[in-house]
Amino acid sequence: ILAGALIELARGFSELCRPAGQIALSGIMYTQAEDVKAAYRPWFDGFETMQFEEWVLITAVRSAQEGQA
Repeated sequence: ILAGALIELARGFSELCRPAGQIALSGIMYTQAEDVKAAYRPWFDGFETMQFEEWVLITAVRSAQEGQA
């Protein structure tokens, strides 16, 4: 899946994930990881990134507060 698609799905994924639920986003190019995290920040906290070569896995926890985006 492309980073652009993950960014567009951020709000929808946040609505499907309950507070304190976890999300894992994978198959993201290292150079696009910060853009993807920025898109999810209104709804998720505790971001962790694992890198293998040029690919990253981003995990985060759904926050209790609703995002403003």
